[in-house]
Amino acid sequence: MAERITVVIAPATSATSVERGFEEQVIAQLLSQPSVDLTLVEDLSQLEHDATGLLCLEGIKGPMVIVTAIPPGVAHTLLADQQIQGRSGILQDGKIIVAETGPQATLSPGVYDPMRRTIFCLEIHDFDDPQDLGKAVTMIQNYLADQRVTAGRSDFTILSASTTQPTKQTHQSHATESASAVRPMPRRADPEDDGQPSEEQDDIDDLVDELDEMEL
Repeated sequence: MAERITVVIAPATSATSVERGFEEQVIAQLLSQPSVDLTLVEDLSQLEHDATGLLCLEGIKGPMVIVTAIPPGVAHTLLADQQIQGRSGILQDGKIIVAETGPQATLSPGVYDPMRRTIFCLEIHDFDDPQDLGKAVTMIQNYLADQRVTAGRSDFTILSASTTQPTKQTHQSHATESASAVRPMPRRADPEDDGQPSEEQDDIDDLVDELDEMEL
């Protein structure tokens, strides 16, 4: 089973009509992928204090993939400047590269440590086909799952000594706090609903409307 992950689309402020069309195709591709939660924010260079996009990023407590129009190194720097912390992850020559940090301290149950999660930045211009970007996200999901099983390292950032209940409570509490600040992108219907293509098309149309409303 694929590792669930949040994918954040951060479109460029000055995207051409061709680039905008490709972004819409990427959104449609990711909506069709399992275990992907899709969210839209403004250009990373435009994030400001208390802006909706920044609040959204602050609310993501686990690993994430950010699809942006700027180089990954620049994207990670912008995120760090806004205190969106985590290990830096990129995809280079078909390989996943994660910047390791120093030894992790042992934390008390329920203590949040953002440096235990990984933030992957993908530059949308590196992909010629939306399916290739979708495959990159799947590769990252498989990487995280492998790390959990074989390396004994988890990107879950809420630690618990004997139960996962604190994690659930923290997630539920955050969901309540952030619900009014940002609306995540709708996920594709379950496989048994594949006979209703109009519903998926409605989701894609809604996301395209959100892109238009950003006045990019």
